[in-house]
Amino acid sequence: IVTNTVYEAFLMFLLGYGLVEFPRLLWNSADLNFRLTSVRNKAASDFKDITDCHFNISLEVANALQTNKKIIDTQNMDLRMAMETILSECPSEFRASKAGTAAVDKTGEVTIETLGLLRTNLKFHKSRYRMAQAKVENTKLEAYSLEDIMDAVERNSNETDKKYDGNKVINWSLTGKPGSEREYEWIVNQKPILMKFYSVAMALLSIFSFIGVVSS
Repeated sequence: IVTNTVYEAFLMFLLGYGLVEFPRLLWNSADLNFRLTSVRNKAASDFKDITDCHFNISLEVANALQTNKKIIDTQNMDLRMAMETILSECPSEFRASKAGTAAVDKTGEVTIETLGLLRTNLKFHKSRYRMAQAKVENTKLEAYSLEDIMDAVERNSNETDKKYDGNKVINWSLTGKPGSEREYEWIVNQKPILMKFYSVAMALLSIFSFIGVVSS
């Protein structure tokens, strides 16, 4: 019994995300300032990732273009068809070839095998680049929305402020239309309280589950 209890206690510590991180995530989600700061930090990281992915995919496209130059006069139709497939999969925004190297084997010849490896690398870095683009776009949308919310909060936080207009609505910059007062109350006042309540509830469930393991 003691051995099982010790093992279960270690297991509960290993499940730290559910015990600690999830309640903390819910609590932080209720803090609009904290979320905006986190999103801005995430945007900086995403922009770095997309810069690295941009460089990698541009290099792979350059390799494909250099390889195409090397076999442009070949009579091997299998190589030509494989090369055309690779070129059709290259992103249209990349066309520079100076930094690339031809995909050749040890003898300096282009083969089906080297073209297959070239296509594999191209598809891998192309997928990473598209994923990085999607992450950046999602982060930008989230940041714009949070900035609109914080702007509405600051505009209505102090009646002596020149920006105060008494109109508790969120002017969404992405749609170009203002929201409703009910939406403002939900996002700014009601939802944060609900998120904190869920955070406390999840923390209590985590504590009780841990006590249950130790008491078993």
